[in-house]
Order: sequence, then structure tokens, then C-alpha cells
Amino acid sequence: MNSKIFISHASEDKEDLARPLATLLQAEGFEVWYDEFQLKHGDSLIESIDRGLLTCDFAIIILSHNFFLKKWTRRELRGLAMREIHSDNKILLPIWHNVTLTDVINFSPPLADKFAINSTIGLEAIIKKIKLALNPRVVIPHTVGGEPFVYQSGHNKYTIKDPLGHFALAQKTNWFYTTEEGITKIRSGGMSCTGTIQNVTSNLGIVEFEKEAGSGVAYTHLSEPLVPYKLYEHSIFFETINSYLDITESVATNLPVKFGTMGNHVFFPKERRPTKVYGSLVHKGKTISIEPFISSDKLYINLVINDVPDGSRLILSWDW
Repeated sequence: MNSKIFISHASEDKEDLARPLATLLQAEGFEVWYDEFQLKHGDSLIESIDRGLLTCDFAIIILSHNFFLKKWTRRELRGLAMREIHSDNKILLPIWHNVTLTDVINFSPPLADKFAINSTIGLEAIIKKIKLALNPRVVIPHTVGGEPFVYQSGHNKYTIKDPLGHFALAQKTNWFYTTEEGITKIRSGGMSCTGTIQNVTSNLGIVEFEKEAGSGVAYTHLSEPLVPYKLYEHSIFFETINSYLDITESVATNLPVKFGTMGNHVFFPKERRPTKVYGSLVHKGKTISIEPFISSDKLYINLVINDVPDGSRLILSWDW
């Protein structure tokens, strides 16, 4: 399962960097501490932030002129720096946002010595660099028997590209390891929608896509056999046509095995946003309603569940 990330930022940098960064990291499967995701009415701000500072694996620090002037951000930085010193682990991941080396040196000479990402490279490149910097911290038990695949977490991202729902992109990602040698094929089932699925690809090999019992199944033929007990990130990418046309829509994930974390994420076009969102977990014939997260601009919703039992179905729905 991917790392827990704390994002420290000034409120003035929320719109153009902090919020979209938090949203994209969460859609990539990271557990993100970000004020709009965690804080609810009545929560203690100091206690919630301190909990995030204490439990995060890494902290992204968005360094800007606004950051330099804030007491809150300085407090967060001091706490994270002390954690890094005492744990002897790299925790801080600075992003320079509209600042120069001289600006950072004047604020904190030790911080200027750290490798940093410049926000001018764009969000997509920032995400790639962060993923390269954060090696997943997973303790894998060396046990045998049972299923050959052990799943740590999964995240399914759906990006609706046009206001009428005629075209969308999907990415279904699982983090897993295998207990057996010689596995050269991975089956990814449950790929279905109201429209048509096309152009199915995988990051680990060549895909053979077919229909089984009314649902789409993608078989990824690997270029080389899986190494037992090595953690893999496997993503299936595909396009959908005419999938999101009804008044009420949903995306669902069936979980035949236990998952540590599972999430469904949907991104909307600016011209068409949801009016209401719903979430539920179905297990052993019982349906549990769960309130999904919806961004303040209604361009992004998600439903993330921890310790999902096998045989569950995770459903994220919305009204246009």
C-alpha cells in the first residue's frame, strides 16, 4: 500500500497547486492528509494537524512567499524537521512555488540544500517525480498457501472528458505481490460500463481483452515472470464511449479478495458536474451507506475504504 502524505501549504496556494496536487495524489492511491479531505465541522484544528504530522510517512512542503509569511506553516515545518532529525529518515519533500534559490536560502539555509521540485514543470511531471521519490513502504509476510496473489490496495480512476459523457478515460490500479513462481499472466475482471470499452492496455505487458459472463476481462501477458514477494503496481487503462449519459450514474468495484485499501475516484468536466453524490459498501447482503468526498468545485469525488473484506462491492454514485 502506498505511503501517507501530509501536504503543508499556505491557504493562498490552495487553488492553483495544493488542492489539485492532493486530488491527483489521492487518485494515484496515496493516503493524503489535506485539510479539505480530513477536517470536518467541529474538529480541533491543532489536534488534527498534529495527528497528520505525527503519522505521515512523507510531507510535501509547498514553499512560496505566502508559506514564508505564515505562522502555521512555520509551525508545521518545525515539527516535521524535528521528526526527520530524530528518525534519521527522509520525510520532507519541498516544492518550490514561484520562489528562487535565494528566496529559500533567506528563509531556511538547510531547506535550500534539499532536493526540490519546481512547480513550473506542471502537475503531471510533479506527480511522476513524487512517485519516483516515494518507494512504497510495505512489509510483506513470507507466507505460502492459498491464493497466489495478495492485494495490498487498489484505486480506480475515471475521468469523464466531455459534458455529455460520450467519452471517458479509466485507470484501474492494484498493488499486489505473488507467492508463486513462474506467473506470466494477470487476470483483471469486472471491467464493465453502460457504453463500450475500447483500447485496453496495461503497464506490465500486452493485453488480451474479452467478454466473460457479460463483463469485460483483461488478461495481461507479462514480458517476464513475476518475482515472488516483490511488490508490483499493475494498471489497466481503457477508454469508454457513451457510458455516462443517464441522470444517475455510478462506478462499482467487486472485491473477490480482501483489500487493505480500495478507492473509486471520478473527475468531471467543468461543463457538467454532479448535484449529489452517494456511496455504499455491500457485503454479505447488507448495504452500508458511506458519505463520499466531493471537492468544493464539484470537479472530483471519491470513496476510499480501508480493510475491505473479501466479497465486497464498493459503489460510488452521483446525480447529474
